[in-house]
Amino acid sequence: MQFSSLILRQEHAQQAGFAWENDAAGADKSSTLERRRVCFFHRLPTELLCAIFILCGKIDDLSAHPRDPRMDPYSICVKVAPYCRTVYFLGRVCARWLSVTRGCPQLWTMVDLPFPQKRDVTVLALCLRYSAGLPMTLHINDNRLYTDRRRNIDACRRFMRMVASNAHRWVGIHIYIRQESPKVSDIFEPLYSLPTGSFASLEHATIRPGWRFIDDSTEAAALRLWDTFYTSSLLRTAHWALVPVRAPAPVLEQLTHVGVHVILAEDVMDLLRACPRLEVFQGTVVPPSNVIPGRNDGYLIPIVTTPIILSHIRILVLSGMYDWTHLFDGLSTPLLDRLEMCNTGIQANTIESMLSRSRAQLVMLALRHTYYGNIFVYDRYDKAHRDSDVEPEDFDPSPYLPQTIILADNAYYKLTLPSNYHQ
Repeated sequence: MQFSSLILRQEHAQQAGFAWENDAAGADKSSTLERRRVCFFHRLPTELLCAIFILCGKIDDLSAHPRDPRMDPYSICVKVAPYCRTVYFLGRVCARWLSVTRGCPQLWTMVDLPFPQKRDVTVLALCLRYSAGLPMTLHINDNRLYTDRRRNIDACRRFMRMVASNAHRWVGIHIYIRQESPKVSDIFEPLYSLPTGSFASLEHATIRPGWRFIDDSTEAAALRLWDTFYTSSLLRTAHWALVPVRAPAPVLEQLTHVGVHVILAEDVMDLLRACPRLEVFQGTVVPPSNVIPGRNDGYLIPIVTTPIILSHIRILVLSGMYDWTHLFDGLSTPLLDRLEMCNTGIQANTIESMLSRSRAQLVMLALRHTYYGNIFVYDRYDKAHRDSDVEPEDFDPSPYLPQTIILADNAYYKLTLPSNYHQ
């Protein structure tokens, strides 16, 4: 009996131990699950949450200068949520995120949209309300092919009237209209109908109507809107497209960033001369409509006897013409460190002369869609580098280049194709 009792007590002890272990394991599992349910993101301080929210979304920055239309086209159909809509949706996640987004004015200062729809009127109203009087920027990029049924013209007009009624808030306005309906004049009318000086805070402006729908009324509406923008004494960046540049001299004198698509060859030197504070220039220069462009179009750019000194210019982006000899001969650019050319011929000797005369050193040289026979390699180590202690790189990229590309280190302005090259 004693032996049996001992066995029973041991069995009860083992069962109790197993039960305790199971209870402990269950408790550990429950606590683990409970910890997993806790989202540590919610424990972040409000300031850090605001910083993270600012990084959300994607801004379609039409104000970027320079902006290569082939590398970064205006008309690309991107399927990402606009920045201001993203902020709106973040506020619908939970009560705390709603409180955080509503209490962070910086989140509401960027209004970037495709063609304004009915819901965008509400989004704009929220941006105006919760931005707490901070300066705002408007980006309208009509880059999505909305059908006529979805293009709510009445909503667009309400949207633009709200923009106009808060004209003093905008430091940047950038508009690209791609479609025919509604007419550009209907979109711009609420803005250019304002009293003179309404856009007193405006610093950056881009107006780009669709080239397929440009007509007299579209050009007139765009010019009237530009006249309204010119009244801002703070305007520093202007990007014209498909309209003549008719800005007053005081406006041009204060500009630092200029983009012009399109400008006649006979006018480009006058524009550069009129902008002494210019830091960035991007221009598509074209011949008159009665002149067939070709390799001998350099005479269309006027000869400048005394070089125009652009003492602040850092970036020069050119396209359209073949021969730029007169332009490079007529400029002095001591701070130029970036030169980009697209759909052009390359006048290597003239470029080198301009850089030598200006004592400028290029950090970036980009050539895109150059004409056949115009490929050249520019000296990476000019005299200033050779006189310094900077040693050239030893890396030889030749094994990694296609056979149709030749690397030239010591010979410039000449290119001999390999015997096995087939066009």
